[in-house]
Amino acid sequence: MLNPLVTVVMPTYKQSQYLFTSVLGVMAQTYPNVDLIIVPVKEDRETRHTLNMLPPTFVFETVLSDKANIIHQMNLGLEKAEGEYVTLFASDDFMLPGKISGEMRLAQEKNAVLVYSLFFHADENLNPTGVSNAPEFSYETLVHRNYISDQSLVAKSMFSEFGLFDESLEILAVFDKWLHIAEEYPDRIVRNPVPTWIYRSHPDQAHKKRLDKPERFELYRRVISASLKRKGIEVKPENMKFEITET
Repeated sequence: MLNPLVTVVMPTYKQSQYLFTSVLGVMAQTYPNVDLIIVPVKEDRETRHTLNMLPPTFVFETVLSDKANIIHQMNLGLEKAEGEYVTLFASDDFMLPGKISGEMRLAQEKNAVLVYSLFFHADENLNPTGVSNAPEFSYETLVHRNYISDQSLVAKSMFSEFGLFDESLEILAVFDKWLHIAEEYPDRIVRNPVPTWIYRSHPDQAHKKRLDKPERFELYRRVISASLKRKGIEVKPENMKFEITET
């Protein structure tokens, strides 16, 4: 197909104040073949009310989650996704109009299974404050730092080959999946140097609530040591040292 279907999976929980803007960004994509799956949580009545108030021109599918767990919500959306490619997208961020078209162009030109883009950092009101810094791809750089955002474009076949996200890894499940793909398809991961979306910074972001959890280091050790072992490299988890930074 010239323009294969791209499914956007948008997990959301108690972010109704940002949801309209995020959905609007998906609806404004210049790529001609996009569908949207929104995954709210059953108990989050305010978000469900907001979804019911969206204009009828906003066409999307809703998949209800029985628990407020972003990885679980992503998996529910991926199970329903029919696109040849998928992109996960947070309900507090914003897609620029050419995001999917630009990433799909690279995917088709380079035969890529994963395309990651630069993005703008912004405040709560989407006023830009900077641009992300992500290097050209290599497995060696990725294993040291995850610079591939959740919002990347991915061939749906990767989730058939490597399975859905491992929910026991919490938020590091995405990093784990990127490493699986990087081990097998290092020549089919492509960096898009053009910023294609806006990362909104605000006090209620989930990752900010996780930064001080000591067990996150243990999850990093688990994910990285498993990847290195699959590559034939034995590294003792206790010898791994980590530093959490915000960029």
